[in-house]
Amino acid sequence: MALEGDFASIDGDSRAVEKISMALEGDFASIDGDSRAVEKISMALEGDFASIDGDSHWPAELADLLGVPLPDTSDEDSDADDLAVRPDDADTAPISCVMEEEEEPLIASAVEKVKIQVAMDSAAVDNVVHPNSLPGDAEPAPNRTGRHFVGAQGGHIEKYGSVDTKLETDLGAIGCHWQLADVTRPLHSVAKVTGPEDHPTGKQDVLFTNKRCVVVPPGVVEKILKTVKPVVEYARTGNLYIADMEMSSFPRQGQAV
Repeated sequence: MALEGDFASIDGDSRAVEKISMALEGDFASIDGDSRAVEKISMALEGDFASIDGDSHWPAELADLLGVPLPDTSDEDSDADDLAVRPDDADTAPISCVMEEEEEPLIASAVEKVKIQVAMDSAAVDNVVHPNSLPGDAEPAPNRTGRHFVGAQGGHIEKYGSVDTKLETDLGAIGCHWQLADVTRPLHSVAKVTGPEDHPTGKQDVLFTNKRCVVVPPGVVEKILKTVKPVVEYARTGNLYIADMEMSSFPRQGQAV
């Protein structure tokens, strides 16, 4: 009761109330009499009950020293005493429950995918795509050169920057480095797909038919040319394939040449 501040309920010796009050206020020097009582009160106030003469029924001894009658609470507290873990025994007390710390859930951001239609263009000097066609999680780099593209008609085509993406088809996945530009559709440059002009073998070969265009390993076209004669050849000049030709009007049937 005293430890809970309920002094009014302690009947008996008023001196016991005074001693407990002084102890609660930390004034142990003013408590005359048995120095062992002071020590026990101090340990009790600090929760160190086990050190009081090793007696688990410390409240009775403390009450006797202070001259305070102790109510009989053996039945009421027996279960609580059995389950209580005293401060001194905390390190060696039996563990009644073991719980693992919950792991933080892994937050994996889903990769956004968008569908595009890409045209293979031998007249395009670079792979180009409009920024609006990119997936939302793409990380483009800005145009730091200040250079832009020129259209077939000589018009200005804004260049915004560049970006790397992954492209997937039924044949597999490839990486693609794009230039971001003000174009109406994504274009793959034949020159970029085949690789630099000074590359010894080229990165890949590009073949066109009337039904399809395919990208194949380098060297395939050279093998074909060993067995067939080309009809026309367009030589690589920069990032374009150009042929020098002479042009004249085509005579109509029956017209004298």
